[in-house]
Amino acid sequence: MSGLLRLYPRSWRERYGEEFAALISERPPSLSDRVDIVRGAVDARLHPQLAGPDQAPDRSGFAPLAGLVLLVAAVWIGANGPVRYDQYGTYRDGSAAVLPFLAAMGLLLFGIYRLMKRLPPESRGARVCAWLAIGTGALWSIMPWYAVAALPFLLGILGFSIGAQRVGVVSRWLTIGIVAVLVVPIALFAAMAVLPWYAFRLSGLNFVVILAPLGGLYLLVGLGLLRGVPRPAPS
Repeated sequence: MSGLLRLYPRSWRERYGEEFAALISERPPSLSDRVDIVRGAVDARLHPQLAGPDQAPDRSGFAPLAGLVLLVAAVWIGANGPVRYDQYGTYRDGSAAVLPFLAAMGLLLFGIYRLMKRLPPESRGARVCAWLAIGTGALWSIMPWYAVAALPFLLGILGFSIGAQRVGVVSRWLTIGIVAVLVVPIALFAAMAVLPWYAFRLSGLNFVVILAPLGGLYLLVGLGLLRGVPRPAPS
């Protein structure tokens, strides 16, 4: 049952962990009890009432989570757009997906900005990476096909997450998760930046291959804010 206990935030485990372990050792939980325990762990992470003394839950984490819903909607709209024809064959016209994608990116960039505001003044490198991600991400949200903007956006997030982890603004596991979800998009956009624009279409790869991992980025940024970020130092 220790695995179920680890589903809860650390601050919750430190306060209730021993009592929880004693309770389940006296009466082994049923299947419905296990479902309730998992549901309680999800609620404890989405509504952290017991952040540590140096941690402050940031409700703006709901913005990237809402952006994830819009991203899914944008992908669905783009994947079901009208079929067009040109000299390179057929393709889906995804122009109707630009507006929900723009809104989704705006919510993600807001989440990144909120994390950046927690950086200490000496974290200049991480701050530069965050502004690079925000600036190029805004450009890419207007022109989703523009790989030259997407690549520095993703690299900026990568550099920011590593720098933020070094000063304790984000956890090690959050940084590992961000690195994992960005590997494939970075590799594909790097290839798109040097190959002819139509090469990706001719390869047979679907654009969802790039956007699906980015959904994990929305989830990680949103949950990272809700989990709690360092409280600003008193002036």
